[in-house]
Amino acid sequence: RPGLQKLIANSRIATYRIGDNAEIFFDNVRVPKGFILAPNPPGRSDIGTHVTIAAITLGLGRAALEETIKYTSERVSGGKPIIQHQAVGLYIADMAMNLEAARRLIWTAAWVKDHPEAIADGTVESKPYEMMATAFTGTAVQRLTEQGLELFGGMGVVQGMPIEKYVRDAIVQKHISFVFPSRYKITEALAGYKRKVPPFLGNT
Repeated sequence: RPGLQKLIANSRIATYRIGDNAEIFFDNVRVPKGFILAPNPPGRSDIGTHVTIAAITLGLGRAALEETIKYTSERVSGGKPIIQHQAVGLYIADMAMNLEAARRLIWTAAWVKDHPEAIADGTVESKPYEMMATAFTGTAVQRLTEQGLELFGGMGVVQGMPIEKYVRDAIVQKHISFVFPSRYKITEALAGYKRKVPPFLGNT
């Protein structure tokens, strides 16, 4: 676009598609009024929140599960698709259960965010659902992608295979999810106390 210059993206661990890491220069760029995103736009209070991050991570987990089911349904060993082997089936069942648990927690967090009156009138317990959703989903999806990688076997680490990409993206998402800080805040909220000093996390 005229007036917009994007330099080569910086290298990184994973190709996080929706968060390109690059320097962008604007030179007399004109933006139509209808395309300007105002601070706290009506109906879009979810932007950049824990729910958004958790939902993105959930999508990554779903893609990893679907690719794993597809691969294990096509890969034949012992005269039948490996998905029919009990050990493989148990792995996939575990992946599916954790993904569904994350989905339900995200839905709960999103609903509570849209209905604060539910907390006020006691319909829903007062808990940090957003942080719970982010922390749980970040941890669950990283584990899920690693399980998928194990089922892909040696093919899983071949560059270009979908699962190796999902494993790398899951690592990034777990850090974006602030899993450990979120857990501290969850504990504070449930126990009703605040730390006077931040927890010691080691030398940086």
